[in-house]
Amino acid sequence: MSPSRRLGRRVARLALLAPLPFIGSGPALADWTIRPRIEVDETYTDNVFDNDFIKRSDWITTIAPGLNIRDDGAKARVNFDYQPTARIYAQESSQTNVEQRFSGTALVNPLDGFFVDARAYGSQRSITGDRRLTNDNAPLSNNDRTQIYSYSISPFFRARLSGTANIEARYRFTQTISADSTFNSSLGSTIGNFGSIDSRQQTLSLIGTSGSELGRLEARGYAYAAQIAGQGVLNNAERDRIGTEGEYHVSHSVGLIAGVGYEKVRYAQFTGFGTSVNVKGATWLAGIHLTPTEDSSARITYGRRDGINGLNADVTWQLLPRTRVFATWSEGLTTSAEQIGQNVASFQRDDLTGDPLDAASRPLFAIDDNNFALQNAVYRARGGRIGASWTGDRMSATLSAYIERRTVAATTGAPFGNANNQNSKGVSFLATRQLSELESGNFNIGYRVGTGTDSFSLSGNTERDWNVGVGYSRILGEGFSAVAQYSYYNRSGGFSSGFFGRNSSTNTITVGLRKQF
Repeated sequence: MSPSRRLGRRVARLALLAPLPFIGSGPALADWTIRPRIEVDETYTDNVFDNDFIKRSDWITTIAPGLNIRDDGAKARVNFDYQPTARIYAQESSQTNVEQRFSGTALVNPLDGFFVDARAYGSQRSITGDRRLTNDNAPLSNNDRTQIYSYSISPFFRARLSGTANIEARYRFTQTISADSTFNSSLGSTIGNFGSIDSRQQTLSLIGTSGSELGRLEARGYAYAAQIAGQGVLNNAERDRIGTEGEYHVSHSVGLIAGVGYEKVRYAQFTGFGTSVNVKGATWLAGIHLTPTEDSSARITYGRRDGINGLNADVTWQLLPRTRVFATWSEGLTTSAEQIGQNVASFQRDDLTGDPLDAASRPLFAIDDNNFALQNAVYRARGGRIGASWTGDRMSATLSAYIERRTVAATTGAPFGNANNQNSKGVSFLATRQLSELESGNFNIGYRVGTGTDSFSLSGNTERDWNVGVGYSRILGEGFSAVAQYSYYNRSGGFSSGFFGRNSSTNTITVGLRKQF
C-alpha cells in the first residue's frame, strides 16, 4: 500500500474514533450561515518530546477541517465553531493524535421572557502548564497533553417589575472533564492530582435589580446555591451565597459601591490523607465605579469573600484615540475545573472572528490559567494583569504583564500527590502589521518565571521559559491563503529538570495553506 493511502486511512480512523460535539436540530438550513474551511500544515520540530534529555526531530502533518455555524435570528443567536485537528508524526507515530477543538454559544428565546443559554468549549491543554505565548498551536508531547471538554446549559426567566426593575431566575448545569492523556492514565489514577479533572456543577440563582424608582441608587439582591460533584476536592462540594449590593451614582460617571451578605463554602472533608475547606460567615465589599466615557470604565472593590479579605478590579481605559490600557486583579478560592467551567459559562463571542471574549469584550488569553499545572486542588488565588494595546491604520500591538500566586487550601492528599503552592509572573508583546493588501506579518515574544509551576516541582524551585515567534501570511485568492511561522521555545530550571529532563530548547517551522469555502 502506498504511503499516501496509509496516511489517508490513518486520518480517517482517527477522525472516526474521536468524539464529536452534539449539534442539535434547528430551523431550516436557509436561515443559517454555514462556512466550511480546511487547514493543512507541515511542521518541522527539532525536539518532538520538548525535552533535551531525549531530544529528537520529526515532521508533523496537520490536517484540520473546520466548520462555522451561525444564526442571528429574532428568536435564536448561535455561533458555533468546530475544527478537529489531526497531527500525524512521520517518525514518532505514538505521538499522532486528534485534538477536538471547538467553541460555541447559543441563546434561544422560545417564549416571552424565557431563554436558554448554552455554551461549549474544547481544546488540548498542557498538563504541566507549559504555555507557548508565541504559538498556541504548537504541538504538545503525548505525556504532557490532555483534552479538555466543557459545556453548560442554562434555562432562565427574566421579568420586568414596576416599570424598570428586573428579576432573573436561573438554573445552570456545567460539566468540565479532561481525557485522552498518557500522563493522566499512567499517573492520574494513582496520584490523583495531576492532569485529571471531572466536575459537574448545578447552580440555582435568583437576582433582582432596581430601576429608576430609587433615583441615584441602583440596588441588587441575590441568592445563589451551587452543588459540585467530581473527583477529589470537588466531591460533594458547595458554594452558597445570599446578599445585596448597591451603587450610588454621585454623578453620571462616578458611583460608590457597597454590599453585605452571608456565605457557606465547603470542599469535601477527607479521611486519612487530605485537607478541606469549610467557610461560613458574613461577606462585604466597598468600592468605586468610574465610567467617564462609553469606552472607559473602572470598577474597583475591596471586601471579604471566600473567607479572605481581598481586592478585585477591572479597568479598561481609552487613554488616547488609538491607545487603550487595561488592568485586572482578583482574589479568592479557585480550582482548575471551576475556573474552566466559569469561563465557558460566561464568555462572549467576537462578531468578526468568533473567538471567545471576556466580560469586558477583550480576547481571553486562555479559557483557563495554563500558566500553572493542571492539578486537582483548591487554591487561594490572587493575581492580575496589566497592559496596553495600540491600533494603527495598518499595525496593532499589545504589551502585557501578569503576576499570580496560588496557595494550596485543600488537596486530595493521596500519597505523593499533594499539590504545591505555585507562583508565576511574566511579560509578553505581540505586534501585527499589514504589509500590503495581500500580505501581513506578526511578531511576538514572551518571558515567564515560575516557582512550583509544574506538577513535580517543589515549591522553592524556579523554572524560567521564554519564546519568540514570527509569522507571515499571504492571500492567494478568494478565501485561499498561505502561512509560514517560526517559533523558538526555551525552558530551564525547576526541580524536575534534573530528574525528568524538563530542560528544553525547541525550534519549530510551519508552512501551510488555508481555504475558506
